[in-house]
Amino acid sequence: MRSVGEPVSVAEMGVDAVEYETCLEHLCDLALGDTAIVTSARMPDVDELTKLYRYMYAGRAVDF
Repeated sequence: MRSVGEPVSVAEMGVDAVEYETCLEHLCDLALGDTAIVTSARMPDVDELTKLYRYMYAGRAVDF
């Protein structure tokens, strides 16, 4: 994505870190309530989803 000039993290899209952290619980609730999650290779729990959202914010590669 960087090669075409697109942001590679939520932070690069200009989302405030404090506001993002405030919304994490709600984002996880929405993810767990989404019917598409049942097709996931493994069912994440709230802790994994929280970690995944934090990785997305920072643009980190998922290593778990």
